[in-house]
Amino acid sequence: MPCDGIAVLTATLEQAQQADLIEQALGAAVKARLLDRSGTLLLQVALPLPPGGTMPVKIAVKRSGRITAITTSGTFEVGRDVLLAWLTQLRAGGIKTAGVRVETHRHDHHAPQLAYTAQQQR
Repeated sequence: MPCDGIAVLTATLEQAQQADLIEQALGAAVKARLLDRSGTLLLQVALPLPPGGTMPVKIAVKRSGRITAITTSGTFEVGRDVLLAWLTQLRAGGIKTAGVRVETHRHDHHAPQLAYTAQQQR
């Protein structure tokens, strides 16, 4: 799968205590789990792709209820669709969120090419 930029979803749970419900809702999609010193729940998951297969995603849920989900492969467009489908699934399960944003970030391996292109344009 090509990797032209990752999708980053940020949102805030309306009820911070629902953070545990996110892990339950993901079920078998959770591949790794860690609770860091600050109480942030870190999950590595495999979310379903529309045509079949899965997309690796890293999800962080802070005690404050702040959620960050980041795709780790693929294109921004596919990642955005996968993350928004996951958010829809959460909402259907009764988990309410606010302040949802999805934006793109490029992977580090693109940085040298971007710097070279910017230098050429001067």
